Amino acid sequence: FIIKMTQNLQKFLFNVDDYYKLAAVGIIGCEDKVELIKGEIINISPSNSMHAHVIDVLNRKFSKSDDALFFIRIQNPLRIDNYSEPEPDVLLVNPKSYKDQHPTPDDVLILIEVSASTLKFDQTIKKELYAEAGIPEYWIVNLIEQKVEVYNTPEKNTYLNESSFGLKDVIFGKQAGFQLNVGDLFE
Repeated sequence: FIIKMTQNLQKFLFNVDDYYKLAAVGIIGCEDKVELIKGEIINISPSNSMHAHVIDVLNRKFSKSDDALFFIRIQNPLRIDNYSEPEPDVLLVNPKSYKDQHPTPDDVLILIEVSASTLKFDQTIKKELYAEAGIPEYWIVNLIEQKVEVYNTPEKNTYLNESSFGLKDVIFGKQAGFQLNVGDLFE
């Protein structure tokens, strides 16, 4: 005689306040590479040299732009809601002070993730998260295929427009008013 029991297990989800309390008491340390995504604390991969190189190239490129158009934030928090605070590789945000609070989706012009080991996560979970939040333009610098995937026009949990740019292509950043030669990222 066997009894089958089905039980729905519930996850305990952390909110942003819980997340910061874990850091304050030392459960999450400065050296831990983690992000809060939809209430779950997610380990993120360490940056390899190509990942760091692409972020440096983007930083240099955007630093040459007019400060009045946007501020550049490198691997700093974005407060999406009470259960998600990712740290995108590059954020171009409205030019204002963020000393009292992290930027929110309303502040974001373009969000960029540089991706190899986290590519599937960035193309699915994060893409859905950013679309739901209304991030107007989301780029994935795909290190594996040496291309940039551009997503814009968010609606519900997806983007209506998706484009892919190869090494010989130029991307025009609609929200921030600049152009970028994709090949420059991989040199």
